[in-house]
Amino acid sequence: MILVFTSIIALRNYVYVPGYTIPYSVDQQMRSFCRGFWCDYHKDPNPNQEKLKEIINSFRNSSTNHAIHNKIANLSNLGYHPAKCASGFFYLIGLSDYPQDFNRSYELLLDGYANNSWSCAEILAFHPMTENRTEYIRKAADTGSVLAKLALIRAEVKKPNPNYESIFFEAYTLAHLGVTSWIRKHRPGPEFGHLIQQIHREPKSQVSAWKALAHMGQSGHQSAAVWVAEGVMSNRTNVMTKEQAAKMLVPFVEVGPWSLDHLDITSSVNKYNKSTILEFFSNAGDLLAQSLYSYPTIYPQLFA
Repeated sequence: MILVFTSIIALRNYVYVPGYTIPYSVDQQMRSFCRGFWCDYHKDPNPNQEKLKEIINSFRNSSTNHAIHNKIANLSNLGYHPAKCASGFFYLIGLSDYPQDFNRSYELLLDGYANNSWSCAEILAFHPMTENRTEYIRKAADTGSVLAKLALIRAEVKKPNPNYESIFFEAYTLAHLGVTSWIRKHRPGPEFGHLIQQIHREPKSQVSAWKALAHMGQSGHQSAAVWVAEGVMSNRTNVMTKEQAAKMLVPFVEVGPWSLDHLDITSSVNKYNKSTILEFFSNAGDLLAQSLYSYPTIYPQLFA
């Protein structure tokens, strides 16, 4: 069984696809997560969306040949901007039959960015040719990029005197996405369930219940932390400030469906420039990527 599983994994091609979540202006609760250049909450379904998804997924699953450039270029020529963002990233790292070309990559990404594509904004934010990243990071975060939200949180936390309140909503968004299942959020243990019941049905016990939830959240219980943060955001409780809630949420944000699989990068035999993709994630504040990129002797094959 192990050999079969390993074989299946080995057949997959590595390709990064960005993570997206519903932006603040649409849904304050941020309950949806999507992975792919094609994700877009605001627009009507586009027939090219499924075509781009099929091309990239077929490449990942090795059910197509490695010639993906022309297929995606055809979608770009039709004016489908997420395809331009995908091409921009693939030119950046030289994936498959894309030649590595920073200038062409940058050109395509700027075109997509001018047409309000969040994934182009994300890639521009951490592109080696981008000098001032702030504009693109904020734009990408505001329009749904998970990686940009992570970058904002990481950058703020590293400051000598972090302003946690400024990253409260980004931290809440990502922590919430880690408990998107109704059961995981509402039924993670009898104590948690009892406290939620008290908040809903026992007005006299609400204050003590919120305090107990806050203690659970600060002790590492993610569902409790998210519940308290929601209460703070909606003014249902004053058990803590937004700054305190953000501090509580930050430890949860690095782990979720958006987590970067470094093993996929370091062990992949696919044709692309691995040092460039490590630089990309280093620019986004990923600590392991920064370590690998800063000390090439650890994995010399990445810099060959």
